[in-house]
Amino acid sequence: MPAKMRRWSSIVALAIALQSLWVPTSNGAHAQGDSRTFPETGKTLSGLFLSYWDSHGGLAQQGYPISEEMQETSDTDGKTYTVQYLERAVFEAHPEKQPPYNVLLSLLGVSFYAQKYPNGAPGQTVDSAPDTVSFNETGKHLGGVFRAYWDAHGGLAQQGFPISEEFSEKSDTDGNTYTVQYFERAVFEYHPENQAPNDVLLSLLGTFRYEARYGALHTNKLSASQRLDLLDSVWTMVRDDYIYRDFRGLDWQAVHDEYTAKINAATDDQAVYDLVAEMIDKLNDGHSAFLNPEEVAEDDALRNGDLTISGIGVLSQEISSTVRIVFVIPGGPADKAGLRAFDTIQAVNGVPLLHNADAPYLIRGPPGTSVTLTIESPGKAPRDVVVVRDRVTFAFHATAKRWPGTNVAVLDLPTFNVPGIADEAANALESLAATGPLDGVIIDLRQNGGGLISELNSMLGLFIDGGNAGYDVTLQGQRANTIPGGQLVDAVKDKPVVVLTSGGSESASERFAAVMQDYGRATILGTRTAGNTETVYEHDMPYGTRLALAQATYLRIDDQSSIEDKGVTPDIVLDVPWYAAPPDQDPQILAAVQHILQK
Repeated sequence: MPAKMRRWSSIVALAIALQSLWVPTSNGAHAQGDSRTFPETGKTLSGLFLSYWDSHGGLAQQGYPISEEMQETSDTDGKTYTVQYLERAVFEAHPEKQPPYNVLLSLLGVSFYAQKYPNGAPGQTVDSAPDTVSFNETGKHLGGVFRAYWDAHGGLAQQGFPISEEFSEKSDTDGNTYTVQYFERAVFEYHPENQAPNDVLLSLLGTFRYEARYGALHTNKLSASQRLDLLDSVWTMVRDDYIYRDFRGLDWQAVHDEYTAKINAATDDQAVYDLVAEMIDKLNDGHSAFLNPEEVAEDDALRNGDLTISGIGVLSQEISSTVRIVFVIPGGPADKAGLRAFDTIQAVNGVPLLHNADAPYLIRGPPGTSVTLTIESPGKAPRDVVVVRDRVTFAFHATAKRWPGTNVAVLDLPTFNVPGIADEAANALESLAATGPLDGVIIDLRQNGGGLISELNSMLGLFIDGGNAGYDVTLQGQRANTIPGGQLVDAVKDKPVVVLTSGGSESASERFAAVMQDYGRATILGTRTAGNTETVYEHDMPYGTRLALAQATYLRIDDQSSIEDKGVTPDIVLDVPWYAAPPDQDPQILAAVQHILQK
């Protein structure tokens, strides 16, 4: 039976979902097949527009979708077309035309140039590159990097004719001055500080046009009554179902009154979402959380292994007003730049980073662009690290390898929050055993923040042939968790096991360590776990939001002992900075190998 979750941020930046034990009570939907939902904006591209976006530069050129498809009357010919707004463009569907003209970009360049420069832009110069060409249709020229970009990104069909020469223009977005050139359907900006092919970017004409025509992007969708309905729905569920009946020392009715006044004074929907999240954070149980619609989309994508974001490729967590990296995507930009788990991000481009929620807005950006992070590694002075952003997919898998020079398997289990990860672990161990016998297994849970109860129990079944996995205590009574029988991995069923733990081992990973310890099936090595083991039930709430609520506590198999706020104490305490060592010199893994070989 599933269960969830604390909150990571994926800094790729930063997705949601610090895992823990969770139970979904309803299924959230997100786009599949020939459609794609973007957590960054909550909008979906599909069909013809998605195909066009994929084949014409994607995120780097078109940007994120900022609207859904809609019907709009063209300012050019007065006809009505199906359109969709993106940050840097507006797509128009023309089913009456043959590809590549069945999707066209609106004439935003013409419109904005006429508004901004009715007498023509000052300081225009013709590019002196040898490949410069002249267009009789407009009398303008195109050459150098802008011609190379025009040729590679649809040319006349997509960008249209140039309607100006190159000139310098101050950006309405960041206030910097760039060399630009206007085209019928776009404005090219030259960014020599970026790596190709992102040294030419399109101005945010789609964003400007959308806001001019329809108002700010974050226009309010919730009426005053809907805002209060959302607050009341979330507050009532906590009142009725929260496991701690004293609400952890809060006067819950007074909290309702306090936040009703704050919601009434909120200026926009985002402020409402932030206030409801703040209310849930007051419970301070380390598990319960409120997710706004954008976070829901991102959380669903992360859990299904199809969250792809342009950024640096880490997951982070806020601890005592610091943002700490808890997981680095192998091979991602952060990994290539030398960032590691337990590093803290103190600043982004010189701006102090105090809250995890701010990380996505400061760190994300188009592929090929760079961001400067002020990083403090444990025991070292802060340093600036330049990271080149790229597209990163957040997918987590169980992997096993043979420790060099031994027959000891090291099973890396980064999460229990992926359906089927226990089967992955079994397959990884069996595949490794097929290459030669194994003397034992080290299971690394040091960065495992928890996840699904079903996967936890299935993982236990790989090493314990059925039995009791402890008890969930809910408002309705006590329920036993059961380890399935008949699932042992034969290659290691009689072999010694060491489980590595740290303060980053939370919830489901703590329960795994506790049960393995209680059965005497494993030696626990490392440092004490987090002591955060409630079971969290996940509820879809009104208006696309979600509440993850702690609704059960946990007792070990003796039906008496709790590890909440205590954690699991290792059999062998080895408190060393393992995260600062090269992977092949990890002192805790080396100690675990020696322990197994001495058995």
